Amino acid sequence: MEEKNKFGAYIREKRNARGLSQKDLASRLYITESAVSKWERGKSYPDITLITLLCEILQVSEHELITASDDVQQRLNEMQARKYRTFTKVMTILMYVMYAAILIPTLLSQIFQHSGELWWPILLSCMALLFSGLTVPTVLAHQNRGWWTLMSFLFSSELLTFSVWLYQRSVRAASFTGGFALLTGFVGVLFGYFVVFAPLALRLEWFPEHIRRSKVLISLAGDSILLLALELLAAAAGGSAVSTIGKMLAITAYCLSPVWGIAMFLRYASVNKWLRTAFSVAVGGLFVFLANNFVNWILLGDWRQPWFGFSGTAVYRQAVHTMPAADAVQWANNVSIFSVVLCVCGAAALAFLLIGLLRGEAGESRDRVRGKRQC
Repeated sequence: MEEKNKFGAYIREKRNARGLSQKDLASRLYITESAVSKWERGKSYPDITLITLLCEILQVSEHELITASDDVQQRLNEMQARKYRTFTKVMTILMYVMYAAILIPTLLSQIFQHSGELWWPILLSCMALLFSGLTVPTVLAHQNRGWWTLMSFLFSSELLTFSVWLYQRSVRAASFTGGFALLTGFVGVLFGYFVVFAPLALRLEWFPEHIRRSKVLISLAGDSILLLALELLAAAAGGSAVSTIGKMLAITAYCLSPVWGIAMFLRYASVNKWLRTAFSVAVGGLFVFLANNFVNWILLGDWRQPWFGFSGTAVYRQAVHTMPAADAVQWANNVSIFSVVLCVCGAAALAFLLIGLLRGEAGESRDRVRGKRQC
């Protein structure tokens, strides 16, 4: 009975707050005035089919009506949600007004000026970048916002590259031959985005399980291909000779080789983490130690190692200032530093190797003991 009285008092309170009489409420619910009176006196409950319409008339939620109490937190959340929607609409309108206020004068000035410089596409591209960061994730993209925002940024960045190329072409129309420069810009932008976002994108559930497991190798393959393409296009844009392009690709391949070796070993070698660390440290130290000689051999054809006592050819001395042999007292040259790096990496790799072997034997012993206990 107490619950009915509380329920009736709540209906009466909300009815009075809306400025409605029992007759007004009954007419809007298409029931008799006596039915409303019974509710308020705690004699009966409304029919369940009337709950939704009653809540709309009294401007309360169904939860509030059933519990006969105001849900303050829910009302606060709804008020904040309404404020946020209003703020979003206002900001969206202001953004569109800002876009128009910038683009319209820009286009008019470009039309009425008589110079041939195409600078307005640069501003349009910058506005596209701004649009990608402010409008796409908040207004346009309701599903997969991260994906659409990333694609919008990539398109805007490529558009900016093309706009700069157009401007350079309009300024230097007579002497401009920048076809390869445009392709270099396109591939460079794509390379930057791929390096950063490919490992993250390949973790999405859109891709099959075997692709997600190989995301590092797939990302590394894409990085390598785009890097080589970028170098080829840059060399073509600069008019480099074929021999120079070959040397550049050889040095790039040498720099990528330890990365690929470590990635393949970490992916497919069934060893513990200590042995993986030993392999990675050893490969890194060897790469640093041999890098200088390999570059000299590719660029100058001089394969001799100056830290073993060779002074190098005359071309080598003139081009790269022949480095002396490794000396623990003289640290003014990089040879001593390379030697120390090799020694430190070798010692660390040996230490990790011993720890990995000991841990591996201990693990096998524990497995044998467990197998005997189970038998």
